[in-house]
Amino acid sequence: MRRPIMCAVVVLVVVVEGYTKAPASTIEIQFSGLDMVYDGSNIYDAGGYNQGDVDPLTTVTYLVDGSLSGTQVANIDVDFRFGPITGISATTAGTVNTGSSSGTFELLVPGGNLALDLDDVSVTYFPLGFADFVFAGSLAAVSGQNLPYGLIIGDDVSVSFSAQINTISDDGTYITDFTASGTGEVSGPQVPEPSTLALLCMGALGLLACARRRRKR
Repeated sequence: MRRPIMCAVVVLVVVVEGYTKAPASTIEIQFSGLDMVYDGSNIYDAGGYNQGDVDPLTTVTYLVDGSLSGTQVANIDVDFRFGPITGISATTAGTVNTGSSSGTFELLVPGGNLALDLDDVSVTYFPLGFADFVFAGSLAAVSGQNLPYGLIIGDDVSVSFSAQINTISDDGTYITDFTASGTGEVSGPQVPEPSTLALLCMGALGLLACARRRRKR
């Protein structure tokens, strides 16, 4: 009579430990058609510096652990700004960052959005023949989201842009302004949907109840 009880307990341990210790899946949100502006201090989307001045994107692709969840190609916009960024050399490659200053990033998609608070953004630039800038938000926290395909992304999000210069000006020492176009990516851990968590909890409670009933027998 004890063998069924032991089996029930073993199953419960496997389910709980497998869920809590398994590495979280990773959500990647890739987008193209990004246009941006640098005014000598701040970097923001080409729609404008103020919040709500958006820049339309070409595509947004959603992946979970590298597998495609879906793609959107219409009514997608981005709204971001960060700074101050100063000291971008006109002659030498290097990296500058915003330090303790912060910024915001919002992806606007049909029926939803992803809003992030950025901190410690770094800019790596290659002015010597490359005319390429790489932007990386090393820290980002989710301030709001309503993503398609049932996706929920957790904190510790990374944001990166890769952009090629379209127009640029400098004062002989530092870059004073530029416009650029490129692509970007947001990535972070996937948070299970509430319904999934509820099912797991219900399953665990059911196994516990079954084990208790068999003990009473």
